[in-house]
Amino acid sequence: MAKPRKPKNEDSKPDNSGAVVRHQKLCLSIEIDKRRIYGYTELEIVVPEIGIVGLHAENLGIENVLVDGEPTEFEYYPHNYPSEENESRWSYVTTPTTAADAAGSAYFSALEKELFPNLLINCCKAFKTGNEMQELPVSDNGVQQSSGEANQNVRLVRVDYWVEKAESGIHFDSNVLHTDNQIRRARCWFPCIDDTLQRCCYDLEFTVAQNLTAVSTGSLLYQVLSKDDPPRKTYVYRLDVPVSARWISLAVGPFEILPDHQFSVISHMCLPSHFSKLRNTVDFFHSAYSFYKDYLSVNFPFGSYKQVFVEPEMAVSSLCLGASMSIFSSQILFDEKIIDQTIDTRIKLAYALARQWFGAYITPEAPNDEWLLEGLAGFMTDLFIKKYLGNNEARYRRYKVCLLFGVLTCHIPVFLLLFNVQILQTIVSRAQDKTRSLRSLSTKEFRHLANKVGNLERPFLKEFFPRWVELCGCPALRMGFSYNKRKNMVELAVLRGCTAMPDSSAPVINCKPESENRDSDIGWPGMMSIRVYELDGTFDHPVLPMAGETCQLVEIQCHSKLAARRFQKPKKGLKPDGSDDNGDVPVIDMRSSMESPLLWMRADPEMEYLAEIHFNQPVQMWINQLEKDKDVVAQAQAIAMLEALPQLSFSAVNALNNFLIDSKAFWRVRIEAAFALANTASEETDWAGLLHLVKFYKSRRFDANIGLPKPNDFHDFSEYFVLEVMQETDWAGLLHLVKFYKSRRFDANIGLPKPNDFHDFSEYFVLERKRESQKGHRDDPEYLERKRLKKEKKRKEKEISKLLNEEANTSRLEFPSKKEELGIKSAATSQPKPIEPITPKLTLPVVDSKPRAPENTSSAPKFRFKIKNRTLNKS
Repeated sequence: MAKPRKPKNEDSKPDNSGAVVRHQKLCLSIEIDKRRIYGYTELEIVVPEIGIVGLHAENLGIENVLVDGEPTEFEYYPHNYPSEENESRWSYVTTPTTAADAAGSAYFSALEKELFPNLLINCCKAFKTGNEMQELPVSDNGVQQSSGEANQNVRLVRVDYWVEKAESGIHFDSNVLHTDNQIRRARCWFPCIDDTLQRCCYDLEFTVAQNLTAVSTGSLLYQVLSKDDPPRKTYVYRLDVPVSARWISLAVGPFEILPDHQFSVISHMCLPSHFSKLRNTVDFFHSAYSFYKDYLSVNFPFGSYKQVFVEPEMAVSSLCLGASMSIFSSQILFDEKIIDQTIDTRIKLAYALARQWFGAYITPEAPNDEWLLEGLAGFMTDLFIKKYLGNNEARYRRYKVCLLFGVLTCHIPVFLLLFNVQILQTIVSRAQDKTRSLRSLSTKEFRHLANKVGNLERPFLKEFFPRWVELCGCPALRMGFSYNKRKNMVELAVLRGCTAMPDSSAPVINCKPESENRDSDIGWPGMMSIRVYELDGTFDHPVLPMAGETCQLVEIQCHSKLAARRFQKPKKGLKPDGSDDNGDVPVIDMRSSMESPLLWMRADPEMEYLAEIHFNQPVQMWINQLEKDKDVVAQAQAIAMLEALPQLSFSAVNALNNFLIDSKAFWRVRIEAAFALANTASEETDWAGLLHLVKFYKSRRFDANIGLPKPNDFHDFSEYFVLEVMQETDWAGLLHLVKFYKSRRFDANIGLPKPNDFHDFSEYFVLERKRESQKGHRDDPEYLERKRLKKEKKRKEKEISKLLNEEANTSRLEFPSKKEELGIKSAATSQPKPIEPITPKLTLPVVDSKPRAPENTSSAPKFRFKIKNRTLNKS
């Protein structure tokens, strides 16, 4: 019988040795031109019995501290002062290994120091008694106080301070200021208890110049214009949802404000130079907002939501997340003529919006639970991609994420079995319940919801979480098969392994000490499905257990049967060498040469498990998978396997080329096929891959009449994306190969810029991206060196193009094919008849371009030369 589950202790309160913040007010005046902020903060704090309150304040100038309006004693200890311990640590550095150890030790030592408050304030006064005592049924910081508490020593602590030339946490650039949400960096611009467990409501006031706008966390209450000279403006915000200090954000600048045309609570802001791009970029945003609201069946947790876009030169990261606010780099904005950036930008904005629910509003209970909130936000983003960008885009991105970051960092596929709409709705509704004091989520609580709401069996969860969540590593499976014709059965051999090292399989999340010595080959719960594509249909076989012996043989029954082999009787009049003059003989059925009814096979086709799978099957089966499977993941896997072959056959090259020219295929996978053709081209295949690429590009883009590329056709966006990627290929390298091997003639104008005066869209996105990346790097020596190398590369490309054009104009020599080369070699061994000299009185007869058959036959082969406009036949 299972033990009863212990309820979550929500009545617990923090240790009385620490202070608890109930409310905080922040009033700042900002002078951007001087890179200086000054003001004060007021904290309503429950003071512990010892009478000392510890705050975090990093690189701040503390001017004055008041407790209940009276000056008090305080001590400030900066964390970044040099110590003898740091100097002694670096004195033993002699090798790169010892230097790395010293750097790691210094880093962890700095993290440990940041845990302790460095601004100690003396609040030793008599506790409030009588009518001044306050009962706190539920405090704003998320800690529920018992109603029977006798005394609450609540004090109002005011700290006057200033910040000048801050190094982290807050950033200045020209006339723009913004903060970031990096962990433990809120203390760099206002004193606070910088702890994720300390949550409270905030009142925020920011005074800036009249031409600037202050955007901050919470809802804007009002603006006040002062009577100073010059006049200044004060923006007053209020955040009624308790959050930790980390989620307080601020952005100041001459922003243009664009209200959302569907929801009044949403505002978009950027600098005036990007306003037209902003209008085009966020036109879709109401769809993501309404989709999340409908899916979760709850309203937005905060009173408003603001998106601010700053210049990329000052952006610390691509996304700085705050409560009810997100700060992006303006590099993701695009105008109406750019289509290349649309998909990536929409996904980034949708992910930031999902993090407002799972991250800013619902927080992790412990640092080890952070992965769960990121996974929930990623799952919501995946649903948005599937609905508005298509199932192919969602599956392809999920597949590429696992390949790019490895199976150790992608959590989405594992929990697809656990996530459903009921679980997510329950998580959000429980967070909005006012009777609950905490809005945090732990791995243990999520496991309970998966059992209670998700209808998952307790034995499955008992095996699932300890192995998939608490331990390191993922399964690594190597598979191969053989077809047993007598039993009509597939024998699948599986070799199991683990991606983690044997000594790294220790638990990492909420694990018990007795589970630290588990082996890495225990296995994982569940059954993996093997999908078999046969002649008579497709069949799924959930027969591969994720746990078991290291080597295992699994038998899969086939449903199709081989057709009887048909033998062709020899015909009358057959030549001794086996050839036949009759070309109308029907071709023998291709299935008669097959040894099995299998077309191809796939392991875990729905990507249900987070595993590293190496599946081996014949090349022809990979070709069948590429040509006949409609799943984009299957197509991408087939292309990757064909590209990894040590020697590519002509049939594989043709399959890749046929997939490239198929306009119905998903454009991202077509791009992979193009790169596979370029990467696998070799002399053994007569450079067939490059020739297919050139032929494809010229058939779509090149105009033979004018000798220049055609303007882009934006009626088919997928075709444009494929051709645009090929446009960025190193055509100079292809020209060099063509020149060196003299295999084909190639038009040198294929890489010239394309005129585009007839369409509403622009194909110069790549050039615009290069121009944006060059800003602010004029004095960088690395940038100047790269620029010089690019100029040298362009000069060589022009020389190669000029050389090929000169050869094409001065020489009309037609390079013979392989058959003609053999004829020329045999002609060189024989002695052709000498040509009699032509007297000056005779005129050279005009020779027809199609020579007639000579009357007298000769054993010497015939070949002809073109000399200017005349042709001579030699025999």
